[in-house]
Amino acid sequence: MDDMGSAPAEMAAQAELWNPAADMPNWTWSQLEDALGELAASRQQHDMIESLVSATRKQARYLPSGHILKEILCIAWVIADEGFKGSREGGPPMT
Repeated sequence: MDDMGSAPAEMAAQAELWNPAADMPNWTWSQLEDALGELAASRQQHDMIESLVSATRKQARYLPSGHILKEILCIAWVIADEGFKGSREGGPPMT
């Protein structure tokens, strides 16, 4: 068989991947938690993921999708920040 026949279909599939107007992939909240877990810079930040994602998930039904995306990006920023210092035990505020 000639491989040339599959080339146009493969090129069309690749072009679809680069379509800037295409919808983003669907993720579950659990998949988001897993992805954030891979970004966590410390154990403390890893331990925060479940609570932060839960709070965002609860807000999601009331807020525009763009706002939820911003919330997710902010969570990722905090989780991946190697300079983040915070305390759960009534210490100084998280910075």
